[in-house]
Amino acid sequence: MYHLKAAALLGGPIFLMTALAAVAGGRAAWWLVGFLSLTTMALLWLADLLVLRRIGAKRLEEQAAPGLFGIVRTLARRQYVPMPAIYMLAQPFPNALGVRQVTGTQHIVLTAGLLEALTANELAAVIAHELSFLEAGAASLMTLAALYGCVLERIPLLTRFAGAFTRLTTPTAARYRADAASAHLIGDAAPLMEALKKIADPAFARGLSSYKAVQQLFIVNSSPFDGGRSNPALSDRLLRLESLARRSVAFITP
Repeated sequence: MYHLKAAALLGGPIFLMTALAAVAGGRAAWWLVGFLSLTTMALLWLADLLVLRRIGAKRLEEQAAPGLFGIVRTLARRQYVPMPAIYMLAQPFPNALGVRQVTGTQHIVLTAGLLEALTANELAAVIAHELSFLEAGAASLMTLAALYGCVLERIPLLTRFAGAFTRLTTPTAARYRADAASAHLIGDAAPLMEALKKIADPAFARGLSSYKAVQQLFIVNSSPFDGGRSNPALSDRLLRLESLARRSVAFITP
């Protein structure tokens, strides 16, 4: 279903322009259709990198953070998923996001504040969530939507619609499933619960104001008091996780 939505998101403009070209006729109209088709293909390959560039994320090398890479590699092996590229976002607020290319390339972005605010177990729970989220087709759809949002926010008349557009294209159920997968992978829901509470601290809410077009990619993109914006409300996520919190298996750091 997610892949069909992604195809519609990409193919919709081409279909519209083709219909207009058929009505209007003329070589210029068909040249425009061809250009738009090539642009769409480029987006398929570059959407993830363009979003990462838009938010200012920098790729992290293993020698700079061997412990972090060890945690990600161990969790990826447990989940039988490929090792994603790890990026750092130089922001003081704690948060994380996953970005995925339609063809499958995956990236996890962690803020500097996240590494400072969370314990090892909480960090592992957040990474486990992102790994599960990236494996879902929703991540590709949301990355494409984020790219469209970045384009809209650069057009003065459409800036106000950038955030609304990304929210409308966000399948919130993907977050619930990733939360549950994290609890099962870690063996305990409590670390993710504590991490989400720290990330959702209202003191950090202003930090996301510069990322409206990509807000749906963050694991938490609002305070717990405003209904969760494009993600499910934090209270709902915590209630679901609480039902899993009794099962506890210690996470062993590599």
